[in-house]
Amino acid sequence: MILHYIYEPFIDILIKPTIPKPNLKPGVTSKMADEVKLYEDGRSPYVSRVKLALHLKGVKYESVVEDLSNKSADLLKYNPVYKKVPVLVHNGNPISESLVIIEYIDNMWKGVPILPCDPYEKADARFWAKFIADTVNLIR
Repeated sequence: MILHYIYEPFIDILIKPTIPKPNLKPGVTSKMADEVKLYEDGRSPYVSRVKLALHLKGVKYESVVEDLSNKSADLLKYNPVYKKVPVLVHNGNPISESLVIIEYIDNMWKGVPILPCDPYEKADARFWAKFIADTVNLIR
């Protein structure tokens, strides 16, 4: 949390001008709220878990398959830091990193919760999700 305050001014200068700020609040529904795109490569386990979360919430989305050896201008614009998939674009607002995307999906669309409501159980679920992600990375 302290690092957030240290780096916040730099983020404003370096990154935020290139990324549109969200203009929807959780639970807001409108025609634009249904404009969802998922930038993917078709085989990533990180993309698979985002797809699963979208499916659990019943969110319809447009799939944009990326050639990671020839990244599109949109992918580079929406994820200028890591330049990789998955990236979820909701109403023109990009969200990257699969665990962050899943948490966003869980907060944005009501219905079956993806993460537990209890703070301890939620922390435990996040721990195991990160452990699995790190383990998959080692295997690849």
